[in-house]
Amino acid sequence: VAVSATGWGERIMLNVSAHALAMYMQFTDSSLQESMYYLVDELLNPKEAGFIAVDKYGNISMRTNTGSMFRAARDSEGLKEVGIWVD
Repeated sequence: VAVSATGWGERIMLNVSAHALAMYMQFTDSSLQESMYYLVDELLNPKEAGFIAVDKYGNISMRTNTGSMFRAARDSEGLKEVGIWVD
């Protein structure tokens, strides 16, 4: 899994967040989306960070626990997603 993070850098590093996401996926056999929910909603405190991740199958997940995160993604099948505010 490839992960990009933004937010409160110290908390992202203290939680070893990208590694935690990869290990959660590996040891629980969870999907990228399920693992992102765990990382952002369970592991981190509110208003700490946002992540964009891509798994080995090309699945894209973008999640934040802040009010907004500038983000965009596009895949080879034509999926395009651009956003700022959390829905």
